[in-house]
Amino acid sequence: AENISTHFMGMTWVTNHGWEVFILDYRGYGLSEGNPSIGGVHHDAYIGLKWALARAEEQQIPLVVLGQSIGGATAITLVANASKEEQQQISGLVIDSAFSGYRRIAREKLNESWLTWAFQYPLSFTITDRYSPEKHLNKLPEGLPLLVLHSCADEVIPCSHSQRIYKQAAEPKTYLEAQEGRHIAMLSQLKWRKELMVWLGALF
Repeated sequence: AENISTHFMGMTWVTNHGWEVFILDYRGYGLSEGNPSIGGVHHDAYIGLKWALARAEEQQIPLVVLGQSIGGATAITLVANASKEEQQQISGLVIDSAFSGYRRIAREKLNESWLTWAFQYPLSFTITDRYSPEKHLNKLPEGLPLLVLHSCADEVIPCSHSQRIYKQAAEPKTYLEAQEGRHIAMLSQLKWRKELMVWLGALF
């Protein structure tokens, strides 16, 4: 739930391995106009996917979708609801430090404060669960390779969310878990960067 300015340095390293990177700011994020909303985020992500698919087809290069945090949750629902033709163009899906459900993470955050603890369930129902990843995992295309990463030292989103995503997802799937590191920091470490490159290399 941050901006391009705080994410692009964390992923530009993959360009040293021959990959291109396309990152977008949702409406209301960074310099993008408009007001952020869950539905708006998913609409903007789909527009971005269409652009990336068109470029991949034009350049005759593979496309892997990677999402971090809310971007990871969005990526699952995005790919799951893409058309069959669009799904066939996607070579892999990487989910880093995502939450499994909007209401689930809302309840957990409300539970952290004594001021909101008693209202965690009623307030969580003010948030739509329509786009929650766990409701769309079964619609991911059959045979799409999935990589899930999460640090169990994550202070923003517990790794139990990624464990839930991994458990519910179909094969082929891979789960990488760190015991140290802040939120979305796994890929800042050489060890996990190498793991990602190995996983990507095995796709082709």
